[in-house]
Amino acid sequence: MESNDLFLLIVPAVFLFVGIVFLIVGLTISKHIEKLVRRCTLEVDAVVDDMRRASRGASVKSRTDLTPMLYPVFRYSYGGTEYKVQSHYASNPPKFSVGQSTTLRIDPDNPTSFIAVSDPVPRILSTVFGVIGAVFITVSIGVGLVMIKKFI
Repeated sequence: MESNDLFLLIVPAVFLFVGIVFLIVGLTISKHIEKLVRRCTLEVDAVVDDMRRASRGASVKSRTDLTPMLYPVFRYSYGGTEYKVQSHYASNPPKFSVGQSTTLRIDPDNPTSFIAVSDPVPRILSTVFGVIGAVFITVSIGVGLVMIKKFI
């Protein structure tokens, strides 16, 4: 077996590993969404109070500095208390605008735990990571089978 052949066997293994990681991330996001949907049973009216820029180190220059990812900050009242909560999901272009009214589903036992009913970003992320993972796994299996046939 030549070193070039060994390299061609390592490539499918790397693709498989990367695919599994992407698939796990996609499934984790999906499970997190499902958990929030189960726990967050109370609908409240909220207003987008602010759009916060994703924090970046001052010394790091990247595309994000030119087109920042923005996290919506929601304001709502529950049980006589006003809450301001920042979404866990950022986007650019933003899916919300300051002053926009929206509906949140909150956890009555923990009113800072919420899911924005109209925010597509979590489901998009889950789908994208899952599809990329599936593609990488499929490619790794295909290339791996071709390489195994070559050595048989």
